[in-house]
Amino acid sequence: METNAYINCLRSKKHDIVDVSMRQALCYYLYKQNIPCVLIAKLIGCTRRNVYMRVYRTIDLLETGDKYIKAALAEIDNHKINIKPCTVDGDLLSRHTGYKMIIDNIIL
Repeated sequence: METNAYINCLRSKKHDIVDVSMRQALCYYLYKQNIPCVLIAKLIGCTRRNVYMRVYRTIDLLETGDKYIKAALAEIDNHKINIKPCTVDGDLLSRHTGYKMIIDNIIL
């Protein structure tokens, strides 16, 4: 899947099987990379509770061998995902404004 199609899949609010599994797999991947759930929630635009639900649902689906989750996790391996701090530089000081997720050099 191309980067723009992958990002559109993550941003969409559709409840298709592919879109939901991509969002769940991204939450699971970031959780396994020791990113706090509060930060994942801010990056994706959902609540912390939803992040926990997505992570544990992904774990359950991996145990049962769901093909959509396996394909979504394989798709994550095709992309480079970084989380960088975002700051605003002023004349005297810099201000931390949050974090940004970068997928293949495109800011999400």
